[in-house]
Amino acid sequence: NQENDEKRLFILFDAINQYKETLYRSLLGALGNEFYCDTSFHYYDKELFERQINYALGKYDAYIIIPHFNVDVTPILRKIPEKQLLLLDGMPRNYDRPCSAVYQDFHKDLYEEMMTLHEKLMHYEALHVVFNDSFQFIPYELLSGIYQFSGETHYPVHIERGFDMERITKKHCYMAISERDLACITKVISKRGWKLKEDIGLLSFDDTPLKEVLSGGITTISTDFEQMGHTAGQLIRKGIIRRIANPWVLMDRGSL
Repeated sequence: NQENDEKRLFILFDAINQYKETLYRSLLGALGNEFYCDTSFHYYDKELFERQINYALGKYDAYIIIPHFNVDVTPILRKIPEKQLLLLDGMPRNYDRPCSAVYQDFHKDLYEEMMTLHEKLMHYEALHVVFNDSFQFIPYELLSGIYQFSGETHYPVHIERGFDMERITKKHCYMAISERDLACITKVISKRGWKLKEDIGLLSFDDTPLKEVLSGGITTISTDFEQMGHTAGQLIRKGIIRRIANPWVLMDRGSL
């Protein structure tokens, strides 16, 4: 039963997966027992996103929203009072209202991390960024950061939508965006008897415990989801309005 002194919080995530579960658990832990939380998912469906926000308007003290869309959803977000809103994980382009946010700076972070990996990537003929999973959000800013790296270094990068795994080639490097794609790539590598780092390079986006042990460890570029959840929970609890870019971590595990 809801206590009278509990504050009501509406949480709208995009989808659930291993790293979003880490984010969610960290968020709830940081919020403590002061909040009664309702959680929903929009699965990148803009109409569903708008219906859920319309339904929640006026019923909660605070709103935590993951606004992962490559189309403009700012008119929908403007319906929520800015002092009650915290944007999580993503920040829509040109969003100018003074609400709280704990977000990834996809362009800047991907560019900087790719530059850090440039020397290791030079051991391979090209980098292929693979994403086939429809339930994996790919922000334009992530790709633009990779394109900037490629443009400045002249290192060949191929963005592979709907990639045929049988086209995986020796002496090339592959970046799997989703865990499903990562599993498919490692299966092909294992079947062909190739060795990571010697025959082929492999890295992944968004760190999970599985990637620490898969094939001896997969190098990942990832934001710190536990820190993101903790920061967001603290801002909501203390009623602080602030925008914070969440830190990124390069986990070099020798698959590259």
